[in-house]
Amino acid sequence: MRQSYDLRAQGAGMTRAQWHTMTVIRFNEGASQRLIAGILDVGEVTAGRLIAQLEDDGWVERRPDRSDGRISRVHLAAGAASALAALEQIEAEEEAKALAGLTPAQVVELGRYLNVVAANLANTQQSARRVCGSDAPSIGTST
Repeated sequence: MRQSYDLRAQGAGMTRAQWHTMTVIRFNEGASQRLIAGILDVGEVTAGRLIAQLEDDGWVERRPDRSDGRISRVHLAAGAASALAALEQIEAEEEAKALAGLTPAQVVELGRYLNVVAANLANTQQSARRVCGSDAPSIGTST
């Protein structure tokens, strides 16, 4: 599913890293670069480069934090609307393909099961950090 989405997003002029970053910013409007890096599970420098690319394309903008001038907050720019609309269309079509043949009730049930799996994985990661110490790398990351 991700490969199909990636190919279609490329047709809309976005790489996987760009659409993923745009999605994170969309749901975390006004977040700092540090927070965005944490959500993306990348370093701050990498996140900064991704944000700079999106800024150059007119899709996001950095604004100074009102209480701490050292921090920039990342916001969607007016130019992001068309890119987000294209991504939403791709998402809706890919989701429809993936869930074809399921009833609405089954989709809800699937969502519940996936939420349990996600919670289990999050608990496993937290447990691993407690056992290994806070300096241990996150599961699934390369450091």
